[in-house]
Amino acid sequence: MKTLKDIHALYDKKVLMRVDFNVPFYESGNIADDSRIRAHIPTIEYLIKAGAKVALISHLGNPEQSLQPVAERLSVLLKDAVTFIGDCLSHHTFKTMDNLGEGCVVLLENTRAYEEEKNNDPDFAQKLAKGFDIYINDAFATAHRKHASTYGVAQFIEKKCAGLLMQTEVETLSKVMQKPSKPFVVMIGGAKVSSKLGVLKSLAQKADTMLIGGAMANTFLKATGVDIGQSLYEENMLQEALQVLQMANQHNCKVILPSDATVAEKLEAGVPTQNPSINDVPENMMILDIGKHTQAVWAETIKDSATVLWNGPCGVFEIEPFHLGTKAVAQAVAKAHAFTVLGGGDTLHAAEIFNVKGDIDYVSTGGGALLAFMEGQTLPAIEALSS
Repeated sequence: MKTLKDIHALYDKKVLMRVDFNVPFYESGNIADDSRIRAHIPTIEYLIKAGAKVALISHLGNPEQSLQPVAERLSVLLKDAVTFIGDCLSHHTFKTMDNLGEGCVVLLENTRAYEEEKNNDPDFAQKLAKGFDIYINDAFATAHRKHASTYGVAQFIEKKCAGLLMQTEVETLSKVMQKPSKPFVVMIGGAKVSSKLGVLKSLAQKADTMLIGGAMANTFLKATGVDIGQSLYEENMLQEALQVLQMANQHNCKVILPSDATVAEKLEAGVPTQNPSINDVPENMMILDIGKHTQAVWAETIKDSATVLWNGPCGVFEIEPFHLGTKAVAQAVAKAHAFTVLGGGDTLHAAEIFNVKGDIDYVSTGGGALLAFMEGQTLPAIEALSS
């Protein structure tokens, strides 16, 4: 994969740069969180300083939503005007860039407004590419998608490379997955084994210890013969869970499942809870978080690690009192002397809620892309930069 260091002549070049500006909005229309915009600032500033003429292209989840508010916010962050262009194929784009001159930045409209985007339509991709000298992809979070603006366009622009964010993501995650400092501890949680099965199998072959929490732990517990009461689990994943445990054993990866749990009769804020041993879960209750003993054991395990990868919550952390397990893990990761990495939307949200984000060594911008990368898949957008 080529990087910006491999592109020597940027001055006065027209650059099409794929970013991920899929930011959340309040009902008022104001941007709720601009962290995805901020993540691309280093690459944008690099190109401005080099005298390139930059056209940024991104998607928003809602095809009817405009990126114009993002252009306004980006102008504030860059302390310079970013011109918004109301579509992706306008003949005015290059005229605007030429009028603005070297070091200018324009933002094109939401790619999801075009059906051809998600279909990776080659004609649409060629139209996006036409007139640009260089293509840069800085959007790791969308690297697992084979869309026109993340994959197809790269086939029609000879000079292409990864942006600084994409480069950092790939290099950091490659180091963690291929040559982590030992002991390598993984905390993986979330709702379903099925959504992270490939990741579980991959990490079972690489980690020294794997802590499994969230509702997915219920499936593992059920598979090993534990009575989990009314807890949610995946019946069709029981054999797969056993295979993961067997694979971990074959690769000397110690799997630590919850030894106790916070349980309740229903999932509501402020309901009465109990903290039984995992083998004593009442038949009328459901597991909604890891228990106090598990919190202590996992915190100690994380403390003794050299590398920590955290993906997924331990329980229903958005609702008290089922937040304590995720909070304990978050604080343990933040205090660890290890190299710490977290990723995934829920995990990032938890880190922000428990005020530990600033204490994590590396926070990945990827969700689905991060899972695909950890699983060992070849990400289409990265492949396109290497072709």
